[in-house]
Amino acid sequence: MLGLLGATLPDAAAAGCGPEAALRAGRLRAHLTREARRARRWNLGWGVFFGVAAVAQLGLAVADYTPVGSGEAAHVALYVNGGKAAMGALARVVLPLSIAPAPAPTGDPCLDLAASERARAAAARREKRSFWMLHAGSILVTAGGLLYLGMVEDSWKQGALSVAVGYPVSLLSIYTHPRASWALARSLPPLVVTPLMGTDVTGLAFGLTF
Repeated sequence: MLGLLGATLPDAAAAGCGPEAALRAGRLRAHLTREARRARRWNLGWGVFFGVAAVAQLGLAVADYTPVGSGEAAHVALYVNGGKAAMGALARVVLPLSIAPAPAPTGDPCLDLAASERARAAAARREKRSFWMLHAGSILVTAGGLLYLGMVEDSWKQGALSVAVGYPVSLLSIYTHPRASWALARSLPPLVVTPLMGTDVTGLAFGLTF
């Protein structure tokens, strides 16, 4: 058993939580600190990238310069691609991936471990939700650009080029998305409940087995 997560009575917590619980709590705090830092860097890096891409493509459209193809459809494609990039940048501002650090140590190994586990579980939920929302958003925006260029501008060629350029970049941003807390949640060993009974303690202990 790695360490106790909690018990029904303070005596049980004091009896069962020791160095192992404190060590795991410390590791989880360090993990969450790293994930929070990665999330900030990921938000900033991809926000800047998409912002620059949006400005560059919209600038080319305003200047009426089409580096790939010619004609009205190629010109409109610059606006479409610039708009998609702008949405990517805006998403990093409006819906950023935010990982909260674990609470500061209290000195109680049981409480510290339980708080760290809750913070790790919350980070895993945020990473999972953000990952799948980005996938869904990328598919919708990519499909919207393709259909607009193909059906409204009557240029499936420009639509296909838009997909070929934009979608791989979108996937690259998604798969560099921090996911360590989510991966840790999927690899955690099963939780075991153990009764505690004795002259000075009665309750339930929660632990992890290997």
